[in-house]
Amino acid sequence: MLHAIHQNKAGRGTYVQLNWREVFKGCEDTLTSAVFGPLFHLPPEVFWQLLQSSFSQLQLPINTNTKLLGYQFWPRWDAAGTANARDVEPDLFIRTSDFDLIIEAKRYDVPQQYATQWENEVQAYFNEFGVGARPVFVLAIGGFEAGDEAPSLIGAGNSQVTVFKGRWRNLLAAARYLRTQLTAVDSWAVSNTLTDIIRGFELHGFTVTDWFATLPRQDLAPLRLQAGLCLLLTTNTAQHA
Repeated sequence: MLHAIHQNKAGRGTYVQLNWREVFKGCEDTLTSAVFGPLFHLPPEVFWQLLQSSFSQLQLPINTNTKLLGYQFWPRWDAAGTANARDVEPDLFIRTSDFDLIIEAKRYDVPQQYATQWENEVQAYFNEFGVGARPVFVLAIGGFEAGDEAPSLIGAGNSQVTVFKGRWRNLLAAARYLRTQLTAVDSWAVSNTLTDIIRGFELHGFTVTDWFATLPRQDLAPLRLQAGLCLLLTTNTAQHA
């Protein structure tokens, strides 16, 4: 479907002609699935490096044995103890072997994220999985003004949970930069996955032309420091050859 829309083929031959780019441009749900869906097909090491480049001061208890165990888009959790009447629905839930992640996404870099929503999601998570059963963090992407990147602490029940804040444009920049660094033939699958991620951004109105020179230097600094990305790919491929 993504390729059909990218090539302006979606909906052709039908009575109703839609501009799918306009339909999806402001939709945070389709953006979340179009970007994070392909991300899960990347090697775990690359997945974590891209997240590290996208979220400010991200500190997760990741080690060489951390595995992605599963994920669910828009889970519906018990709303007991929250401000919601029926259920609570974060955008994405990720379970790893060492911790859990709750992701709340907003489309634009304007104030759209709210601590109350994060608190509701953490409380609903505790309703489902228990308090203190395993470490849990919130990743809030989009919905912040410039300068509002510092992590936040929120309370739910008797627990405090860290919220790390990220920007879609940083994730796009990281994916594009990494793709330019892939030269080995055995990175073909990774390159194709990154291309799908970039096309997902383009479909939702992001500029995907060569714009690195226009980004603040601090946005690209983590990528320049992470020269190990390509080495990581090469090493990972060699280990599984």
